[in-house]
Amino acid sequence: MFRVIAIVLLICSSFAAAGQSNFLKTYNYIGYQSGKSMIEDADHNYIIVGGGQNDASGQLRIFIAKTDVDGEILWTRYITPSQYAFAEQVLDSPDGYVVLGNAIPLGAYLGLLDKDGNVTSSVIFNDSIWSAKAMDHSGGALIITGEMVQKNNIYLHDIMLLKTDISGNTKWVKKIGTFAEDERPFKILSVKEGGCMLVGITTENNEYPFYENILILRIDEDGDVIWKKVMGGIEQNVPYDLIRTSDGNFVFISFNSGNHGILNVTKIDLNGTVLWDKPINGAMYGAPHSIVELPNGKLLVTGEKITYFNLPPEPPRWVLLWELSQAGDLTGQKEFQIGTSSAGNVVMNTHDSSLILTGVLSNGVDSDFFLLKIGTDLCLMNSPELGADIVSCKSPVALNAGRNHPNYYWSTGAITQSISVTESGKYFVGVSKDGCIRSDTVNVHIEECETFANCIGSHEPPFNTIIPNVVTDDNHSANSYFVIPEIIAGSKLVVFNRWGSIVYSNEHYDNSWSGADLSSGVYFYVLSNECLDKNIKGAVRIIR
Repeated sequence: MFRVIAIVLLICSSFAAAGQSNFLKTYNYIGYQSGKSMIEDADHNYIIVGGGQNDASGQLRIFIAKTDVDGEILWTRYITPSQYAFAEQVLDSPDGYVVLGNAIPLGAYLGLLDKDGNVTSSVIFNDSIWSAKAMDHSGGALIITGEMVQKNNIYLHDIMLLKTDISGNTKWVKKIGTFAEDERPFKILSVKEGGCMLVGITTENNEYPFYENILILRIDEDGDVIWKKVMGGIEQNVPYDLIRTSDGNFVFISFNSGNHGILNVTKIDLNGTVLWDKPINGAMYGAPHSIVELPNGKLLVTGEKITYFNLPPEPPRWVLLWELSQAGDLTGQKEFQIGTSSAGNVVMNTHDSSLILTGVLSNGVDSDFFLLKIGTDLCLMNSPELGADIVSCKSPVALNAGRNHPNYYWSTGAITQSISVTESGKYFVGVSKDGCIRSDTVNVHIEECETFANCIGSHEPPFNTIIPNVVTDDNHSANSYFVIPEIIAGSKLVVFNRWGSIVYSNEHYDNSWSGADLSSGVYFYVLSNECLDKNIKGAVRIIR
C-alpha cells in the first residue's frame, strides 16, 4: 500500500525569518515626488504620501501611491486642492485612508479616500489651521495639529489643535501659544489614558532670538494643557518624531545645531519626567527624521547623513540609520546610498518582522520617493528558503537555497546553491553578503515506501491500475463509490468541477467518496502519491 505523507510547515532562521522579501524600489516619475508619511494596511499593502508633480507644469500636488507587499505600484493618485499642495501624513480609516496635507494659500487639507485612492470627501480648515503638521486617531475621531500665524506679528506662530470626526467635521478648536513666543507643533500622539502628547518648538527660554527650544505638551481630551515642558537653552533644537515605547513611556528625537549638528534622543514618562536625554555621537553625522521601536526593544532612527566642512559642490546626502539600545546608547550606524543623494523620512515595522523605509532621492535630474525593505539587522538581503520539513521515500532528496546569494555555507560543508542528501537529519544553510548573514534549516526524513521496491528508481503509475469512470447513486452497485485499486490506496485525491473549482479533497483517500452532494455531470480528478513520479489524472461521470 502507498503512503501519502503530510507536509508540516516548519521554517526556521537564526537571523531573519525565512521567506522575508527584502528589496530596494525606486520609481521614475515626472518631476518631483517625495515619501513623507507611510502606513501598512490590513492587506499588507503600503500607502505612501507626500508632494508630487504629474506633468511638466511644475505644480506641486498631494501625492499618494499604493504598492503591494513587494513594493510594486498598484496605483498613484494626485490631488489638487490649490495651486500648491502636499501631504504631511496618512492614516487608515474603516473604508480606506485619511490624508492630512496643506493647500497653500488656503489652509490645512483633510481628505477621506477609499481603498482605490478616490477622494470620497474633503475639507479645508482655512479659518483654524493655516499649516497642518500631524494627526492621530482619537477614540473614533481625529486629533489634528498645525500652526497659525499670529495676527499681530507675522513672524510668530501659535499651535492649533483641532478635533474632528473621521470625515473632518469639526468638534472643537483650541489655540496654544503666547503673544511673545513663536511656537509650532511637529508630532502629536494619542494616548490610551486620554488626550495626547505633543512635541514642537518654542522660542521660550532660548538665549538667542529666533532660536527654538523643544516644547513638550500633555493635553487632555478637551484640548487643554495638563503640563508643559521646555528643553534646550542655547543652540537650535528641533524635534522630529515621537513614539510610545512598549514600557509605556515616550521617546522623541531632535536635532541640535551645536557641535556641527547631532542627533539627540530623549525618553520621558507620561508626567513629563525626563528618564534620560542623550546626544548621539557616531562616526557619521546626520539629521534625524523618524524613529521606531524594534521587536527586541531596541530603537532605530532614520534620517540623512550630513558631511561638514566640504568645499562646493556639496557632497551627497545618504539615508542614514542609527541603532540604539533600550537605554538610548548608540550600538551601530549604517548608510544606504540611493540615487545621487537621498534621505530617509519614515521607518516602521512590517507584518513579517522586517523594516521598511521611505523618503526622497535625487537621480540627478528629478527627485522621487523610494521604498527600502530590510531586516532588523539592517541588512538588505533575502533569506534562503529551504521550505517545509521533508518526509520522503525517494532518495536522494534535493535541497535548494535559492538563487542570487553570493556565498553559500551548508552544514555538510558544501558551498553550492543546492545539494542532494541521502540520509535523514537536520540540514542548515547560511548565506552572506557584505557582512550580513541569513540562514535556514530543514528537517529531512527519508523512509521506506511499502510498494514499488521501496521507491528506488523511477516509477510510472502501474499499467494495470484501473480507475473507475462512473459513480452512481445505487447503493447496491459496485459503482456506488469512487474506488481506486489497493496498490494506490491512501493517495491524495482532489476532484474538480468543469470550472476548475475543488469539490472534494482527501489527503489519504479511503474509497469513501460517492459524490452524493453533487449534481450529475462529468468531474475531473487528480491522484498523487510520494512514490509516483507523476500524478494520475482522469474524468469520472456522476449519474443520478
